[in-house]
Amino acid sequence: MLNAGAPGPHILKRVATMMKDATAISMEHQTLTMNGALLQYGTPDGPPEFLDALSAFLSVEYREPVNRDNLVLSAGATSGFIYLLSQIFPHKTIIWAEQLSYFLAISMLKSLAFQIRDIKIENDGIDLKDLEDKWSSTYSEEECKEAKEIGQFLGVLYLVPHYHNPTGTELSPKKCQKIIEIARKYSILVFCDDVYNILHYNDRVNRRLFAYDNPKDLDYGSGHVISNGTFSKLLSPGLRIGWIEMPMALKKKFWSERSGGSANPYTAGIITELLKDGQVSKLVKEIRVENKAKMEALLMILSDELPKECQIFHKPTGGYFVYIKLPDNLISTNVISTLRNNHELLALDGQSFWSGDPNDIFRKSIANGIRLAVAYPLLDEIIEASHIFCSTLKDLLHPK
Repeated sequence: MLNAGAPGPHILKRVATMMKDATAISMEHQTLTMNGALLQYGTPDGPPEFLDALSAFLSVEYREPVNRDNLVLSAGATSGFIYLLSQIFPHKTIIWAEQLSYFLAISMLKSLAFQIRDIKIENDGIDLKDLEDKWSSTYSEEECKEAKEIGQFLGVLYLVPHYHNPTGTELSPKKCQKIIEIARKYSILVFCDDVYNILHYNDRVNRRLFAYDNPKDLDYGSGHVISNGTFSKLLSPGLRIGWIEMPMALKKKFWSERSGGSANPYTAGIITELLKDGQVSKLVKEIRVENKAKMEALLMILSDELPKECQIFHKPTGGYFVYIKLPDNLISTNVISTLRNNHELLALDGQSFWSGDPNDIFRKSIANGIRLAVAYPLLDEIIEASHIFCSTLKDLLHPK
């Protein structure tokens, strides 16, 4: 299963034990002695103790202070993303997305009748020249000026800034700073899926884009970046727990004043115990080490055995994914089918991630590829699958 962007069973079994023990503690400390507080609707932002623990955890992992007042509890990255978009843009807007982008997000946005427009990508992430060219031809100077005056966003840029899905790329500090600059210029809200940031392989931590949007800047306005996080990659997707870090003005207007209580306060209370006693941090460190070993094994085999006609798009330094571009005479859908039918090896087709016009000339060169994911399988399965993957490509390119 090189197709799954999720933790494997060996991780989930450990999380199950952690959750079992933490549930007993949570019920005793946070529920039975507090009049069943975690079983109530709760406040919209989430349980205060959870937000305190989350702020402390993220401050350590990001290696810079994370203001608790910018945080809210969500029911996972996807849920938070769709909810906020519907609140901020009830009458829809243009969503700008990289030509290859997270397929479920793009699919949902299209089903909700948002207009998707694509931006070219490079080996180090989004193509900022193409981005600014398209924004300058879409939004007039007068339109941008008026939007700033009334505090309105003219559109949304949807990004996976670091350890991108599906390409594994990461944005440089220079590109991050430039995105902030042009987002303010054109009054665009940047919505970041920061779901892999903590899963770096080495000691270097990429700053999330949110940290570049400094409230002390004269042109900050109400803020232009929202950071979307989740415990799906750190603990378990089944917990349906995440967080959103957003500017204070947007949080107050579009989240804190809603009715209906909190998203999943019960599970948040249990995770609070795991954050406070360091179990989440310990597991994340072990996941990093494991994923690094698996990615290094995969990249080593790809470097040695991948046919010369194929190309590793970017060698990732964190996250789950590596993307293999195929030559024009090898069709990705055929490769996926052969791997599945002949070898019971699952991977994802680059065509699934295409966000642009189906007839765009760039689709053939960019989307004709394969995404491989290292999180779910064990190391020995990664090694076996890597050899099979490379030999299959060789056989398809050079049949005997």
